[in-house]
Amino acid sequence: MTKVKILWSGTTKGNGKVISEAGEIPIAIPGHLQGSGKGLDPKALLTSSAATCFFMTFKHLIEARKLPVTDFSMESAAPEMKNGNLTITHYPELVLSQEASDEDVDSIKRAIESADRSCAVGNLLKEAGSEILIEPHFTKSK
Repeated sequence: MTKVKILWSGTTKGNGKVISEAGEIPIAIPGHLQGSGKGLDPKALLTSSAATCFFMTFKHLIEARKLPVTDFSMESAAPEMKNGNLTITHYPELVLSQEASDEDVDSIKRAIESADRSCAVGNLLKEAGSEILIEPHFTKSK
């Protein structure tokens, strides 16, 4: 079971934190909504949840399939909502070994698709009308 606790101090300009067994995350109401902006807001938390789910699922597939990825980092972005729907775009940065072939790249792309289909958080968001896009960038190690 996942449990979190939220503590808050002060007014809407105050700050809070989400506490779990694993640690704490600072939260705040965004500045444009008259909050302090000194912590993650709900949209950032949701985006980070989707990003973390995809990242960890894909990382597992890289290792399980022994794909020639020597380094992997990622940014994710969620611009303003349109028509009540959220679009989150993941930008994985993949460094491949020098020996990586075109077939390896195709295998990595299939793993990206598999990770996207397997990510529980992303799937929940998609069912709620959100869109998850993935725009990978590949380079070879030097």
